[in-house]
Amino acid sequence: MLLAHRQAAPKQALVLQDVDTKDAHCLGSEPVLADGKTIGITASGALGMRLERSLAVTYAAAEYAVQGRNGHISLRAASRRPQHAAADLMRTC
Repeated sequence: MLLAHRQAAPKQALVLQDVDTKDAHCLGSEPVLADGKTIGITASGALGMRLERSLAVTYAAAEYAVQGRNGHISLRAASRRPQHAAADLMRTC
């Protein structure tokens, strides 16, 4: 059973996202939404001082954890769109 579990594709992925906001930052436990359903949850978030962007660490359904397929993060009753995945952010450092 353990071997079958290890060989199965992961259901969730840990994703670093750049959140399109200037007035609020993720704290954790905000829902990540896409296609009218909840696909994940934020684990934490903060202002990335070097990048001067709001960043969020999210657990999202694996099929959404690819560039261009991220959902919306519900922040202070407004939906914010993540802009970049971790690979894009690391290239700017």
